Amino acid sequence: MREYSSEFMEAWYHTPDDFDRMGGIWPLRIGRNAAKPDYRSGPRQIDYYSIHFVREGRVELLYGNQTAVLGKGDLFCLFPHVTYVYRIVSSPRTLEMVWLAFDGDQAGPMLAMAGLSEQKPYLHRAVDKDLDILLQQMLQVMSVRGTKYVLALNGLMYRMFAGLIPEQEAETVRTETAGWVRQSITFMNAHFAEQITVADVAGQIGIDRSHFSRVFSQTVGMPPVKYLQKLRMDRGSDLLRSTSLSITEIALTIGYPDLYSFTRAFRNHFGMSPRKFRE
Repeated sequence: MREYSSEFMEAWYHTPDDFDRMGGIWPLRIGRNAAKPDYRSGPRQIDYYSIHFVREGRVELLYGNQTAVLGKGDLFCLFPHVTYVYRIVSSPRTLEMVWLAFDGDQAGPMLAMAGLSEQKPYLHRAVDKDLDILLQQMLQVMSVRGTKYVLALNGLMYRMFAGLIPEQEAETVRTETAGWVRQSITFMNAHFAEQITVADVAGQIGIDRSHFSRVFSQTVGMPPVKYLQKLRMDRGSDLLRSTSLSITEIALTIGYPDLYSFTRAFRNHFGMSPRKFRE
């Protein structure tokens, strides 16, 4: 591990490509550290999800107006666009953590099934012997480059979530919050090109629109209107790159009523016009 001002740390990074993004979840970064006595991170925000597993020592997490002191076997999760601070707590043992940063459409729902949310972003006694072995395997896999090893890491990540999700939650997920959030994501993924609105999605799953938007945002990390826009923008940019369809054809294909509305949305999302993007 390399020495830094407040810790000894090593990390491996992965830049997801189009193939990675076809899956429900993909890794971005994995690492481990040993903290120095003045260790502190934040206040800061991130654009993705990051689970920190406490292997030794103690750490204090500050989120909103609340705090939680966590020790060996506990974990906490940083959610996108939420301000956090975490810092070392005096302990006879050096604070050691392993972290896994990731993103994807399934990330928010799977965290919800595991009992993690912006309101309660930590779990006590979650890291058992099996999970600790998985973490070591993840560290080994991520240190090797290549698509084959990223696929192996994805498999380990799904096994990690399978171990964190309680049996009762896994059995009843379709009737609880995580279940209808997942249903809404499936519906949007299938029908985003049909000019559906957030009200259409909420009506499809039988949830009040305001409640749906609030819980979806908390669970997934972005409002449903932004999620729909992201689906359309991702598809639109793919069509601009890979086809000779006219920009009007692309606009109508992905659910915009006309060229103007598509161009305006595209410019707001990517900072350039569809024509400039294609060039």
